[in-house]
Amino acid sequence: MFSSPIFKTILQQARIVVREINTLQVVHEISIPNDAASSAFSLVWAPSSTKVLLAAGDKLLVYSALDSSFQATVKNPASSSAKPTHVQFGPTDSEVAVFSHFGLKLALVNLATSSVVEVTNPKFHQPPSVSRGLSFRPGSHHLALLTRTNGKDSISIHLPGSRSVERAFHPDTVDAQGVLWASKGRWLIVWESAAHGHKMLMYTPDGHLFNTWAGPPDIGAEAQHFDLGAGVKHFHMDRLTTKAAVCDYTPTVTIMDLTIGSQMMRLAHPETVTPVDTLQVWLEQEQQPNNLPAFTRATHAFSPPERTTSTTAASSSDLVSGCFLADFDCVSGLLATVTEAHRSTLWIWDLNSVDLRSVIMFHGIVSSVAWHPLVPELLLITCTTDSTAPSTVYVWDPLLGGPRPVASPAQLRKPTTKPGAIAGPKNRAAWISAQTEPPLLLIHDGANGLVVAVGDAALDTAVSWGDNSHLSAKVLHGAAPAGPKVLDVAEMSFADEEGTVRVDDTFDFKKQKT
Repeated sequence: MFSSPIFKTILQQARIVVREINTLQVVHEISIPNDAASSAFSLVWAPSSTKVLLAAGDKLLVYSALDSSFQATVKNPASSSAKPTHVQFGPTDSEVAVFSHFGLKLALVNLATSSVVEVTNPKFHQPPSVSRGLSFRPGSHHLALLTRTNGKDSISIHLPGSRSVERAFHPDTVDAQGVLWASKGRWLIVWESAAHGHKMLMYTPDGHLFNTWAGPPDIGAEAQHFDLGAGVKHFHMDRLTTKAAVCDYTPTVTIMDLTIGSQMMRLAHPETVTPVDTLQVWLEQEQQPNNLPAFTRATHAFSPPERTTSTTAASSSDLVSGCFLADFDCVSGLLATVTEAHRSTLWIWDLNSVDLRSVIMFHGIVSSVAWHPLVPELLLITCTTDSTAPSTVYVWDPLLGGPRPVASPAQLRKPTTKPGAIAGPKNRAAWISAQTEPPLLLIHDGANGLVVAVGDAALDTAVSWGDNSHLSAKVLHGAAPAGPKVLDVAEMSFADEEGTVRVDDTFDFKKQKT
């Protein structure tokens, strides 16, 4: 299932069903070829939420989401023999970026002019890292692309529309790990591999070096020869593109001011947590009769449990040090972090007061966090326990009185009694990016889905829907507990998931007609 700010799509057998978020009414159904349905591996919304793209095998199918006014079929421009590794829309509905197998080239498809611009040797092409290799400038839509040829990093700036090269330059890096437009397109940020120490470079849009950050100057009592240790492990920019959380292999996180390229503050994860009036500490308890976990507020100091090193992946010390993830809320007032050494503990920092706001200790391992894209201080948390049990989803808000678990699709189905039954797929959760009241989130396990409303007040009605196009309203009787409410239970089936300066010889750009 895939969501836009207004609509959500469901890939069912040989059709795409588009439903309106507020009413769940079917807006449009799109019939797709049987061969495309069987080989589909990606379904993507356009930026305007008026088109959807289905990547299937060696073809890209683009449809109008609201009616039958638009349809386009693009033969895979990146490779004729293998499916692309990643497909996404550009900053507009008329542009699609297609990364070929093995990262041999990037194809920029213009649907309006039926043309393609190809760029060889993009440095990153796999879905987890592709966002670090290209960045579209806010407003003007200039493309900054990181490539690598003959052991040398290069950054090219491509004009909007034609995507011809406006300029290109070699950053002062040995092994650059990403390029991003920052401060609303004022600067280009490039950071070096951790193997080459702390280094973040700030360039002007025309390729001139403006500032360099070479690590925190105030390391205090930290290890001697800090400057000789590993550098940037993760680089997380906020949604406003004015701040960044720089994580290395120490228990601290550096907050950077990207408007001038200087350090703002350092956040150190303490070994012992002491609850105070301004710090809420929550500990997960045993599951309740409804199979949902509960939390109690800690009153005494405690030390978060350390991550076990029983698995091969965790046996190396360099893999269990530093920060695992960091994410800003939509107004950059709060930062959520998880460290490698304490994967079951979530830290929430108040950046205005430079202090901890909340610490939450789970039974499972925190696998992902996601702040609501429009509502401040509203956090979605996903935890996993082992390879067979489904993941658990929680919602945190400072006014909810602790994290609230969200029922999964499996918990609302009748338990299976078949011997040797195989555990279902992991739950996946995401916010519905819309300014709704109450906020909505979507959780599914690949076959069933829920639309959940998050709020304190009980809901009076719930909407249920299945394969039929009509809607039926049901009244929920009895008092409902405060917290997330199940707004909808959906039975769905999904396709399988696999899920203008002349440039030097480093680049090979060419245009061709589709």
